[in-house]
Amino acid sequence: MEAENLNVHPWRVLQTRSRSEKKAAALLQKMGIELYLPLQKRRKKWSDRVKIVEEPLFSGYIFAKFTEELRYPMLNTPGVVRIVSFGGAYASVPEAQIEALRQLAYLDNEVVVVDAGLLPGQEVRIASGPFKGFHGRLVRHDGKGKLVIEIVAIGKGIVLELGRTKVAALPKTAAQAG
Repeated sequence: MEAENLNVHPWRVLQTRSRSEKKAAALLQKMGIELYLPLQKRRKKWSDRVKIVEEPLFSGYIFAKFTEELRYPMLNTPGVVRIVSFGGAYASVPEAQIEALRQLAYLDNEVVVVDAGLLPGQEVRIASGPFKGFHGRLVRHDGKGKLVIEIVAIGKGIVLELGRTKVAALPKTAAQAG
C-alpha cells in the first residue's frame, strides 16, 4: 500500500490484547503503518536464572500514524482490539510526547531533582535535558524527586526520576489549559 505523507497524521492509540503488543506491532509494520511501541528493559528472575527482557512500557497499547484507508485492515490485525477514542473522536498523542518517550530508551540511570522550591502535585515544565519542554506533575520532592509525565490519551503516566535537569513550575493558567 502506498503510504501518504504520514507527518500530517497525528499519533493515535491502539489497544491490543494482553501480551500481544510486539506481535501486533510486527504485523502492523509489515502493512506499512508507522508505529511506536515503547519498550523497557526489565530484569526477570526465574528459579534457575535471571534474564533481562524487553516489555512494553504501556501494557496493551501501541502508538500509530495511519490513514483512514488502513483503519479496517489495521483493526483486523491479530492482537489489535480497537482504536482508542473519546466522545467519538480518536485519542491523539502530541508528537512531543512521543519524542519524550523515545528519549526514555537512551536513559540508563535515574537522576535527582535539584530544585527545592517545588511542591508535590505542582504542574511543572522541564527546562533542560532530554525532556526539555515537556510538561508533567511532580509526585515527590525530598532532595530526590519523581516527576509524573501523563499520556492523557490513554490515562497512563510515566514516573521519571529527574535531576541535574532544571524543572520550572508552570503558572496555574498554563497548567490548567494544557
